[in-house]
Amino acid sequence: MCKKHQLLESLDQFIESVHIQQRDRAVRKVANDVEEGFKDYFREQEKRFLEYFEKHKNRFKESISEDEINRIMNEVAFETREQGKEVIRNAAGQLMLFGRDQLISEIGFEIDFDLDHPRAVDFLNKHAAEQVTNIDETTRDRIATIVTQGTEEGWSYQKMAKEIENRFEEFAVGRPQEHIRSRAEHVAVTETAIAYEEGYNEVAEEMQNQGLQMEHYWQDVGDDNVSEGCEENNSVGWIPLDENFPSGDHNPPRFPGCRCASLVRRKRRG
Repeated sequence: MCKKHQLLESLDQFIESVHIQQRDRAVRKVANDVEEGFKDYFREQEKRFLEYFEKHKNRFKESISEDEINRIMNEVAFETREQGKEVIRNAAGQLMLFGRDQLISEIGFEIDFDLDHPRAVDFLNKHAAEQVTNIDETTRDRIATIVTQGTEEGWSYQKMAKEIENRFEEFAVGRPQEHIRSRAEHVAVTETAIAYEEGYNEVAEEMQNQGLQMEHYWQDVGDDNVSEGCEENNSVGWIPLDENFPSGDHNPPRFPGCRCASLVRRKRRG
């Protein structure tokens, strides 16, 4: 039994060492597609927003209220929503299937789970709608801040329009945090992580429903950018699949831009 235990531990260590590398290689192209898709998304929103904003030009000096800006942004969001949802649905579908395949290869237990599975359909539809709504709400808040500042400081119409144009371009190519270049990349990193983890964990739960006892592990990337919360989740080791980690999360990502991954295995005895 001792040799068997050592063999299992060695196998787990090997899987842990290559898991994130395999995930990252598989999601890289999908993440690039999402980033390019949201660059196009933000630039389309910029074009439409400025077209609507132009209509206020003749009365600009009177003032443009935050409510009016919100109405413009809501209209732009409504017109572009399907474009953003399609980018997320396509990426999520690809990565859910990859997460499924990776877990099956690690566990060695076949299971029937595809994009026609009710849980997959429900996730793809709800998640795409929720994420695009969240993205658009953030955009609206940031544009409203520019307009409020411009109104208070007496900016000209031309100056405010240019600032709005610059901010949308920043969404596509700016630097909101050190290791993420733009909001478009930020969306890509987050969405690919969520979709991969969804497929990986949905299959783990299906395995458990079919009678296998499963446990999971929070794997961080081990560099200086790992947050304290993710380090704490990692430190507890393997826990039952139906338990959450110390942060209260069931699996990564814990926050937008989180680079951690789940590992799942059949529960060890003794």
